[in-house]
Amino acid sequence: MSNLMRLPLQGTEHAGAVDFVTVAIHIVMLIALFVWGALFIIPLIRYRRKKNPTADYTGLKTKTPYIAVALIAISEMILLFGFSLPFWEEQVAAMPEHDDDPFEVRVVAQQFAWNVHYPGPDGVFGRTREDGHSHDVQWSTRHLDAQLEQLRGGAGDRFDDIELNAMVQVVRITDDREAALAEVVERVEGLTMDDAAATPYLLIGT
Repeated sequence: MSNLMRLPLQGTEHAGAVDFVTVAIHIVMLIALFVWGALFIIPLIRYRRKKNPTADYTGLKTKTPYIAVALIAISEMILLFGFSLPFWEEQVAAMPEHDDDPFEVRVVAQQFAWNVHYPGPDGVFGRTREDGHSHDVQWSTRHLDAQLEQLRGGAGDRFDDIELNAMVQVVRITDDREAALAEVVERVEGLTMDDAAATPYLLIGT
């Protein structure tokens, strides 16, 4: 069933439980589709105007619709209380034990992407918005020096062999550098003119 639904490969320990709940929900939805479709089509055929020229105001006397509703409700209760909530309690609510100095990261899932948010040198996370990205720009000399010191401390003697790179965010050739920098500062929250002029992430000028 997982192959039929083209679910992604299981890359975590709890992926099997997630796939099971996903498949079970789709099976219940498929059963509900056929049940409600039958309850809709059968009355249309059985009580069509040609066969029943006189309206019947009594309506259906069978309890089949109530049984169908009860079965769907019971199956959804089983999925919720039997699988979904226990899985949430085990994987999310009950956090595993860790050592005294854990390295914490935040991971936000998007379609075809994982956004990983790392803390700063002080171990504190910046502000993260709904899209999973941190929009606090840290392009000042102070932040760059702190990041380099953190890298130098972790690399030790290997630091001189590491090739350092910076991902340039804006490249613009212009005679009015100050106006171009001001435009970027206006769009980027937390960025100052001094930071924009000194940061290696912006290449603006002649």
